[in-house]
Amino acid sequence: MNGNLSQVVQDAQRLATAVFDVYRTTTKEYERAIGPIVSPEQQKTVLDVALACVGIANKEQRVEKFREDRKNGHNGNGHQPPKPKVISETKPAEAVEKETETPKPETATNGGTPMAQSGYRQRDTRDRPTEQLIKELNIKSPAQAGFLRARKEISYIEWQRVRDYVSLQEIRGAGGFTRS
Repeated sequence: MNGNLSQVVQDAQRLATAVFDVYRTTTKEYERAIGPIVSPEQQKTVLDVALACVGIANKEQRVEKFREDRKNGHNGNGHQPPKPKVISETKPAEAVEKETETPKPETATNGGTPMAQSGYRQRDTRDRPTEQLIKELNIKSPAQAGFLRARKEISYIEWQRVRDYVSLQEIRGAGGFTRS
């Protein structure tokens, strides 16, 4: 609530009027199609239908207002969208050409995976053998495998396999029950 009590009261009065107007119409249509309303369950059903109709009408009005705002250049939350930047006429032609030039794809890597031109990382597809990872990185617990995954030293697939393998070894070492 924004603190404007008189506006809230007016909105509540308008909503009540709309609900009861729709309720009268819904009652007439219900009685015409089904028969007279005699039980409280039927009254509740008609009131629920009336409330749903008011909600749908309210939603349609909001959608229309949103479309009108978009058409008038607003972005739906009352703010104007940023205006496009205009290239100054005083810039030399070489500077304008450099700005409009398409950038080359990046060749740098981020955590072992190449960066795509859009800035999103490609999926980490490293898939080294589990035993090799355990030996090379000296992994002794699932928590250590999670730490290496967080540092992006191993891929998600490698992390899953190493975690499962190390957990299974811990269970077998503890003498727990395993299926073979």
